[in-house]
Amino acid sequence: MEHKTIKAEEFFSRDFGVEFYQSHFRPIIVATQLRSPSNIGGIIRLAGNMGCEKIIFTGDPEHFRRDKIRRSATTAFNKVNWEICDETEWGQKIPQGYEIVAIETVSTATNIYTTKLPEKIVIVVGNERFGLDDKTIKHCNSAVYIPMAGHTLSMNVVQATSVSLFEWFRQQF
Repeated sequence: MEHKTIKAEEFFSRDFGVEFYQSHFRPIIVATQLRSPSNIGGIIRLAGNMGCEKIIFTGDPEHFRRDKIRRSATTAFNKVNWEICDETEWGQKIPQGYEIVAIETVSTATNIYTTKLPEKIVIVVGNERFGLDDKTIKHCNSAVYIPMAGHTLSMNVVQATSVSLFEWFRQQF
């Protein structure tokens, strides 16, 4: 078999073209209190890869150094719908009918791989060091965790968001 390199747009349009995304619900990401511009940019780029509806970041706008975020986000920086809001406002920006799912290790969390994720989902991730605070978790309909078998039992926020989005995508399609 001869392998031929093709452009990503051509490759992925075979299964999931523009019409596909226009006819399906797309996930929303809420990322609270992130500090690292590379993590913020990484989430923007990931949202662009996954066709997310939008991203809502909460926190101090001082941490949103656009030049550094742009480097990590690449072309998604100007193509993805993202905004920064106050911690108390993000819940008002969620459309009706979406279920809000925290990605966090709380006592009520279920395994992401054995939990049926909702079609209309908001994925909520937290600060790089402290995760989600109790006030944010109370706004969520449910919580899931990502199982880990190694010695390091935490994951970078971009990686956790990626695992969550790809599991949602796998379940839906």
